[in-house]
Amino acid sequence: MRILSQLEVNKFHNQGNFENLQHVTEKYTGQNSLFIFDLDFTLVMPKNDLLKAYSLSRNKEIFFRKINRLNGLERCQFLNFITYYEEVELVHDGLPILIDSLNKNDFVLGLSSMAFGNVFGMASVHEKRVNEMASLGIIFDKRSCSSRFKVGQNSVQVFRSNIFTNTVGREGKAEALLHFLEKNKFIEILENIVYIDDNPDNLIEMEKYISKSEIFGSINFVGHLFLEAYRCPPNFPVTLGVDVSKCLDDLYEIFLFSKNLSMQ
Repeated sequence: MRILSQLEVNKFHNQGNFENLQHVTEKYTGQNSLFIFDLDFTLVMPKNDLLKAYSLSRNKEIFFRKINRLNGLERCQFLNFITYYEEVELVHDGLPILIDSLNKNDFVLGLSSMAFGNVFGMASVHEKRVNEMASLGIIFDKRSCSSRFKVGQNSVQVFRSNIFTNTVGREGKAEALLHFLEKNKFIEILENIVYIDDNPDNLIEMEKYISKSEIFGSINFVGHLFLEAYRCPPNFPVTLGVDVSKCLDDLYEIFLFSKNLSMQ
């Protein structure tokens, strides 16, 4: 998980808003394009203002000081817990209409690497996220069924309603996409792949993975950095460090309780 600094947000702000996303998608609509959307902080974000991207960005040091005190596995589990424990809302109200329009002319997928399975008593987080997205009006494909498969030695993928969820990081995202395209002969008709994410590292990794794979041939890859989740409301208090710190501490206590409960 990467939280951009305020300097990075300001650098990319003009190209990362919803209006710019509309322009990019319009450019490739109706051209046998595959539009891929990251989920968390790209399409949905926590309802809790203290856990929104613009709040965490302003309190980045506090956030990572809390996170980095945990070991690797527990840190990953806690990040998953934060993401899936909190209720979510749309990053922008126009996203359901945009995705619905793209579905009518091209192909749309959701892609996530945050979590898989159960997170300490939370039933099937991938299914929970799919249902949450549907309740917010984001449905990638009403017709597709659920499937589960393994890619590589450690990466398990779940595919449901055109949303991929995998157990590893950004390389797992690229692997999942490659497997899907190969399995479904999807690649033969594609002219463009447009990948939308709030993390520039994911865009770089996806482009690198696609460029070295022969099956993508002459397909045009477009990576678009979407930072609408970082847009701060005018009346949002700038100094909330103490509140963010307490919020994370409270969530960690719930996390530990849930973890201990699941082990009994």
